[in-house]
Amino acid sequence: MKALREAIELTQAELAHAVNSTEKTVRNWENANAIPSFDKAVLLAKVLGVSLKQLAIEFGCDVKGLEDEGGS
Repeated sequence: MKALREAIELTQAELAHAVNSTEKTVRNWENANAIPSFDKAVLLAKVLGVSLKQLAIEFGCDVKGLEDEGGS
């Protein structure tokens, strides 16, 4: 997730603010110490400009068999 954040040139603090969270929480997500709740994941996907499936892949979730957005 860090690479996604850096690609859009946001600091951890800026991303935290954008998803109504804390910098510590963002740090925990980036260090694989936590996975965001679904509502935070939706916000993260929007802010980072990725699909929920791509975000799930970033967190190491098994997305095999999960359709892409748009039903493809």
